[in-house]
Amino acid sequence: MKLFITILIYLISFFSVSFEIIKDSHFTLSLKCQELLNKKKFTLYENNGSWTNNYSNYGTSFCYGTIQSIINSYEGLLVICEHLDSDDEKF
Repeated sequence: MKLFITILIYLISFFSVSFEIIKDSHFTLSLKCQELLNKKKFTLYENNGSWTNNYSNYGTSFCYGTIQSIINSYEGLLVICEHLDSDDEKF
């Protein structure tokens, strides 16, 4: 019984450990817009920046995309981002 309680306490303490990731980011944003005669508005989105976290990881990221809207309501949004960390891993 003591062995069972010891194993149970070990498993509970092992799986109850949580980790917190804090990410600090700095970005520049560029938006280029064009409005058509039929009230549609097309926006090109570009975002470049860098990031660090509390585990000493760092890297860069960039995003490109388009936003299509009609008078304050969004019809389409397509933004694709790529992140590159200090170990040259892309995600």
